Amino acid sequence: MTQDLDWLDKLDRLALGWLWRPDRPAGGPGRAALLALQVAYLSVRNFFGRRLAFQASALTFITLLGLVPALAISFSLAKGLGFADAMRAALFNEFTASQHQVMEYILQYVERTNMGALGVMGLAALIVSLVLALSNAEDAFNRIWEVKETRSLFRKFTDYLSVLIICPLLIVAGTGIWAGMAAHGFVQWLMGQALIGEVAAMGLQLGPVLMLAVAFVFMYMFLPNTRVPFVSAVIAGVVTAGLWWGVQHAYLQFQIGVARYNAIYGGFATLPLFLVWLQVSWTVVLYGAELAHADYLCRNDMLPRALLPPLSPARRQTLGLDLMMIVAHRFHQGLKPLPLVRLAALLGVAPDQAAAAAQRLSQAGLIAPPDQDGLVMPLRDLSNISALELVQAVGAGPRQGASACLNDQAMARLLGQMENTQAEALGRVSLLELVRRNQTPLTDTDATKTS
Repeated sequence: MTQDLDWLDKLDRLALGWLWRPDRPAGGPGRAALLALQVAYLSVRNFFGRRLAFQASALTFITLLGLVPALAISFSLAKGLGFADAMRAALFNEFTASQHQVMEYILQYVERTNMGALGVMGLAALIVSLVLALSNAEDAFNRIWEVKETRSLFRKFTDYLSVLIICPLLIVAGTGIWAGMAAHGFVQWLMGQALIGEVAAMGLQLGPVLMLAVAFVFMYMFLPNTRVPFVSAVIAGVVTAGLWWGVQHAYLQFQIGVARYNAIYGGFATLPLFLVWLQVSWTVVLYGAELAHADYLCRNDMLPRALLPPLSPARRQTLGLDLMMIVAHRFHQGLKPLPLVRLAALLGVAPDQAAAAAQRLSQAGLIAPPDQDGLVMPLRDLSNISALELVQAVGAGPRQGASACLNDQAMARLLGQMENTQAEALGRVSLLELVRRNQTPLTDTDATKTS
């Protein structure tokens, strides 16, 4: 295990020195190629580092518990809207032939579920099991995005219901639209042509994949309890849809393990194959979430937390000082406040490390808590913030009372005098004076990155 960690640590140092080197391209094709390599390395590295394959196994079990309630509620809504048959056809189109038997069993249970006869308690039990299933998926996405707070119970009920409505609508709409296009006369004529027909046939095959990508984009933006950038969600949704389609296509073409499982399980062979399909599907979905997070970090030039060594106690103190000075400089010069993620990138630390420093400053009453967009700004006038308050907020100031712990009276008096002298000197200097003494911002790149 130690050798594996040493090997991974060496690989991380190589990636940090090459992919995240200080002289990396700032734009153009070189920047785009480097960004793709950064995202690819970080997503794969964190996928294995977070052991998401084990998380996919847990979600596979939870999915089995919540599959029937989810389909029961979705089909009830579909019947009310008049597209239950289309939804059934769309589901079967997304599954391979060996999985149709499993879906037949599941849909038989779903169709036998009488929502009116369940009563309040039965319906509540269905909804609770469904909320628990989706809540586990949200927890997995939150861990990837390093979000500690989850939705409230009320938001879980309301938000998860929208997932059950929108995702089936996207699947059914994609299947219906492209099936209708395939039956159109003009499209049939195009498919009869020599070269254009192959392109048209390929387009019709990729149409449902496109709608599946839209569903994944919605999932990656919606399930994490944080604001996910649209570009990162789109990239992850397209890649995940392609991977998912590729896995399905390979499974359909080769029917991996069908003969062997039939010899062992007989008529029950479809069940383990269905479990394998669920496991692989969740693995692909979780990798897509990790891909979106990696794209978000790399696109904002943030150093990945996994590649950084832990901060020393001294660096944790100076990090708070550096962060406060950048915020004060921009406030004094009338520049737009920077979000916390940009401050982390400028300081060369991970977002959670910058957030911890900002929390200490906020608790000391020096900066306002970051708003919804993560913008950081001073809470008080710079002239009313002393250097003593600042260094004490980060734990680097003179430690009053330390002299009282000494047994030697002479040394205690000397240490007490030193503490008082330091406190008086720092108390006479305001943060505004420190900013005026150094009119040059700590970095010249922050002004351009906010335009």
